[in-house]
Amino acid sequence: KLPGVSGKIYDTRLQSVSFSQPQFSLSYILYGGHTFIETAAFLTIFPKGAYPTESSEEKKFIKDVGKDEGPKIKNRKRVHALALGSLAIMGASTLLRGKVDTVEGLWTSVALGFFHVGASVLDAFAPKVTYVVHYPFAFGFVLHVVMRARQ
Repeated sequence: KLPGVSGKIYDTRLQSVSFSQPQFSLSYILYGGHTFIETAAFLTIFPKGAYPTESSEEKKFIKDVGKDEGPKIKNRKRVHALALGSLAIMGASTLLRGKVDTVEGLWTSVALGFFHVGASVLDAFAPKVTYVVHYPFAFGFVLHVVMRARQ
């Protein structure tokens, strides 16, 4: 049971659902770190519509493209931030309900792994990419899927 939560709750199908006691395993550390990083990225990117790593050249380009393209570029970055926020919520909901090392956690790791592996591949072939934040999460979620699927 989660701290402060007692008993059982019932979902809309009136089936019993119990909260499990979270364990402090590597998979929980993976999910906690992921939730923290994605939430921080969302809170950093969304308000300004800009990445914190943008160079002054990139900022000047966005300003120079004028009234038509500048807001579109910022909006695309905000959409990216929303996607990061969604990934944070997905991981956090699995983590906070103590479902990381269950079938539900397996499928959450499949989805999170799919995103991070795809982002890692894009990063590997993109010019001028200097960050590798997707790689450890891609590795971690794929490893979690492999380990959970073997059980």
